[in-house]
Amino acid sequence: MYAMYARTKTFTNKDGSKRTYLQIVEAVRENGKVRQKVLMNMGRIEDLQEGNLDRLIASLAKFSKKQWIKAEAEPV
Repeated sequence: MYAMYARTKTFTNKDGSKRTYLQIVEAVRENGKVRQKVLMNMGRIEDLQEGNLDRLIASLAKFSKKQWIKAEAEPV
């Protein structure tokens, strides 16, 4: 079973300023060692936090089995 999760990756520019990116990664086992395989670079976290990230999370929640069970259990 593979674990998939979000992580941030920070890079430092020559002038000392930093930029942080959001990535979706998967833990995979290669030659007996666990490695992180980047599945998707989502972009700069500062840009995503301006609203697009919340929309993405809400959209992905539709496919969560736990979220679906909660929605089905709630009275109409």
